[in-house]
Amino acid sequence: MRAKDFISKCIAKLALVSVVLSMFLGSLAPLAVNAATITATKDTMTRVKLGNGGTTADASSVTSNHVFTFTLPNAWNSGDIVYVDFGTATNDFLANASGNWAATDFTIDGLLNTSAAAETETIQLGTFAYATTPLWSDITFPACSPDTTANVVVSGILTTTTNIDPVFGFKRCATAGAEGGTSITLTFTTEAATAGQLENPSTAGSQRLNICFDNLGNDTCDDTVYLAVGIATDDQVTTTATVDPSLTFRVGRKTGTFTTNCVAAYTDATDGGTVAFGRLALATIYNSGDAGPTGASPSTIPPLCTLVSTNATGGAAVTVVGNTAGLVSTSGTPDNIASATAAMSTSTENFGLCVVNSGSTSGTTLSSASPFNSTCALASNTNSVGGITTSPQTILSQTSGPSNESYATISMDINITALTDAHDDYTLTMTFIATGTF
Repeated sequence: MRAKDFISKCIAKLALVSVVLSMFLGSLAPLAVNAATITATKDTMTRVKLGNGGTTADASSVTSNHVFTFTLPNAWNSGDIVYVDFGTATNDFLANASGNWAATDFTIDGLLNTSAAAETETIQLGTFAYATTPLWSDITFPACSPDTTANVVVSGILTTTTNIDPVFGFKRCATAGAEGGTSITLTFTTEAATAGQLENPSTAGSQRLNICFDNLGNDTCDDTVYLAVGIATDDQVTTTATVDPSLTFRVGRKTGTFTTNCVAAYTDATDGGTVAFGRLALATIYNSGDAGPTGASPSTIPPLCTLVSTNATGGAAVTVVGNTAGLVSTSGTPDNIASATAAMSTSTENFGLCVVNSGSTSGTTLSSASPFNSTCALASNTNSVGGITTSPQTILSQTSGPSNESYATISMDINITALTDAHDDYTLTMTFIATGTF
């Protein structure tokens, strides 16, 4: 019995030593180290409204561009592959038919350790294939063609026979020795109606996508990350507004200094008013900016100022019409000082207008129109004027708008001869009308 007890005690002690030794050795085992992962990942879409469903994306579908930005744990070098898998989404993203896809549907920035603007990449699109269950590892890439100057990326697309769950692969064929970048922007231009398209799922909610990085060329997803995009029942809010048509107009004689042009603020002009030329001398041309003869009021003949503001898209015009053709005296036998389109001359009786200048604070400017757009200046005896008639004539116009404080300076010119009848009541009333084309 004693022998048996001794043996039992020895066995128990050995078992205890075994357990302690096992725990000690276990504490010496290497710690598990997680591999670096893809970070700073996002997909910026141009539309997030749910799709229409169906069997293929088309022009009537709600399609979207996808701009993936992410940071790889290692440089994207020759032979490395980036996969974008839409098949991990809860609901189906829908691709259009294979014949629509082109290399121009994709752009990549970040292949080099340089600024994106300095990069050039050539994307070669490979086979668009179908599989019952698309897997990124089943994508077949075209061979990397020899290239010593550009960064070439070959790509492939795999989807189901019903065009759902597409998987895209991009394999870099870098120039020998070129170091790849890690901050990548991968753009899918898949909203355009004439190229490859991706329709949004037909169910609203969070959709999970997967980016995989094979940086060992072993057909293994060495680094992977999941990201989410939100598909909404609707993603657009329409707003409407109405802008009432507007047109303001002012016309009158200038105030202040009469030898300078009118200004946009109309702070140097009065609305309407009367200009008295006074006692006209023979063979003497008087015009705006000149000192007038005896009895002139104001003593210096002022120009006329106009000011137009309008939001009319088709522009605006200002017309002028006289109650008579020229200045008319009604005392005794009706006589008149003629008004004709012509160059002013001391040998010819005439009255007329011409546009000295025009401008605007902003927008378009109403410019002078024929016959009032010939040679014209303040205090000048060589102006060419347009005659005043009893039918409206356009003096300022613009065929596009809008216009903000479009102003103009208009000179009045007059001359009499020895054959002009003597009267003290020569009068002409001119009416200026502004019209907008809305």
